[in-house]
Amino acid sequence: MDKWLSDFDANHRNIINVSIYWPSTLLLLIGIVCLFACLPIPHEFIEISPILNWGSLLLLVAIVYYCIISIPLAIGMLPFISIIFVLQVYLQNMTEYALIISILLTVTSVVGICTGHYKEERLKLVLKDIQLVIIAPLWLLSLTYRRLGIPY
Repeated sequence: MDKWLSDFDANHRNIINVSIYWPSTLLLLIGIVCLFACLPIPHEFIEISPILNWGSLLLLVAIVYYCIISIPLAIGMLPFISIIFVLQVYLQNMTEYALIISILLTVTSVVGICTGHYKEERLKLVLKDIQLVIIAPLWLLSLTYRRLGIPY
């Protein structure tokens, strides 16, 4: 965990506009989860639970992964993951607009991440941010924990 967070930290030391970058990073995870929720689901998912879809499954995998990496960080991520879960269930019930809203969230977040990295002239880091969409919110939380003196 420390290696991933330190690598992520090293690549993000010179972000120009943090007030755009941080929310964009969080929106990227929300957008991707909502996109996954829009994918067709097997009938067996519906039999298990009406709220089980690819997006909620992705969130479940993320929580398990966070618990493996760090229990304190996983606990800190629970409110955020819960909000994402509620949003994706809400969007799933808006069948006619769910895909459009999910795409808009994802595109808007990528534009925000590009804006954060633009002046560094390191736009390849945007691809890394997309690749590490599950780690980025954890990195942001770890920075907050460090400032507050909370061990993780």
